[in-house]
Amino acid sequence: MSKMVYRNRKGVINAWKNGTSARTGNHSLSTDGTHLMSYNKVIGLRLKSGYTIVGNYTAKAKGNHFASQTTSTHVNLAAHHANAVWHPLVFENTPQITEHIGDLPF
Repeated sequence: MSKMVYRNRKGVINAWKNGTSARTGNHSLSTDGTHLMSYNKVIGLRLKSGYTIVGNYTAKAKGNHFASQTTSTHVNLAAHHANAVWHPLVFENTPQITEHIGDLPF
């Protein structure tokens, strides 16, 4: 396992896109190279192909999926760098994604 690298938020997002681990100094945003986490909530996944998906946990998503202002900030930053942004219900309930079994199921 590689040593954890401390970075700013954009650096953590870039590490996630590149499949490497990193976290912010205050641990609010982190990645193991596959999962992008805001605190302990998974907000993004990097598939084996390198394709990245972010769950839209912001107030803009229909339904009650807003987690916190900080998580919303993390989601918005990640969304600018991700290949796709999915509604939280789709993000959480697509088995191939939540189990990280490979590539897109379609």
